[in-house]
Amino acid sequence: MDKKHVYFFDAMRCVAALAVIIIHALGPYRHELGQIPMGEWVTAITFNGFSRWAVPVFILITGA
Repeated sequence: MDKKHVYFFDAMRCVAALAVIIIHALGPYRHELGQIPMGEWVTAITFNGFSRWAVPVFILITGA
């Protein structure tokens, strides 16, 4: 079986890795409601939530 290298998967791995870093960096802010300004809390959980696609993408790339 001849496997062809797909460069798009490499690019997606890099973007997904950055998203996982965002998830881990902003995760602790979920528990800071009322202790930090509301705007910062909403920004942190928004970025954290929008980064949650990264782990399933790693699984899909592995299966491909």
